[in-house]
Amino acid sequence: MANATTNSAQLKGSQVAYLVLPLKASTQFYRGGHVMLVGGYLTPCADTSGGTYAGRFLDPDVLTTSAADGTFSGKVTPPNMEPYQQFTVSGADNTWNGTKVFFTNDYMVAQSSSNSVIAGRVVKELSSTVVIVDTTQRWT
Repeated sequence: MANATTNSAQLKGSQVAYLVLPLKASTQFYRGGHVMLVGGYLTPCADTSGGTYAGRFLDPDVLTTSAADGTFSGKVTPPNMEPYQQFTVSGADNTWNGTKVFFTNDYMVAQSSSNSVIAGRVVKELSSTVVIVDTTQRWT
């Protein structure tokens, strides 16, 4: 985790390998957890209004202090670099394949959500508790 000076990106070939974005203050982040942008700051994915999925958090686990929003920044892998993500679910079956799923927290998705922060489309139901989601399929 670095002090925020400006948003930046690391290139891998012609694609962005990770983004460096400002963190929301007083928030717990977990390495590998899924994050979203709310009001210009990263926060863990949740069933919360106004969020847009940003990718997976790459830095070690961190609890941002009560410093102002954006005091610290973190690395995020954008969805196009790791499009297929495994998520925990409840009650999945083969009818989930091809359906949209929405974040309930930073590691779990569901077929419905009150605030609709979309994770993507299920491409494979592995079990009743695990699905593979194409996170680039959030728009159709």
